[in-house]
Amino acid sequence: MNWPLIVAGMIMIAMCVNHSISGERFILSPLLERPDIPPLMGSADTMRQVLRFSWHLTTVTMLGYAAVLLFFAGHPQGATGRSVLQMTIAVDVVSALLIAFISRARHFAWPMFLLVAAATWWGLVLHT
Repeated sequence: MNWPLIVAGMIMIAMCVNHSISGERFILSPLLERPDIPPLMGSADTMRQVLRFSWHLTTVTMLGYAAVLLFFAGHPQGATGRSVLQMTIAVDVVSALLIAFISRARHFAWPMFLLVAAATWWGLVLHT
């Protein structure tokens, strides 16, 4: 076990929890409640959705990095590019689901993340 990597991964997870909870409470909620929020694509609701999923997408990405750190902590000799690609696919799928859920599937980013996940999976299968 690589303890420094475990500590780094756990710190990153703590940062993720703080980022989502504190950001939602102290940044997003006050900002999104403003009546003068500028519209995006003609809608203030669209702007609110994009701001919310963009904020939490950062957390999902940080969790992906934490997973990589924790994986390498437990597999210092056996870590492979395949493992990292599998974690990347997971982050892309979770990102797509988050965007689709918050935007009610109206934002074009969620299918793009699914395409990235599918292409990464395909590349993984081809090199197996």
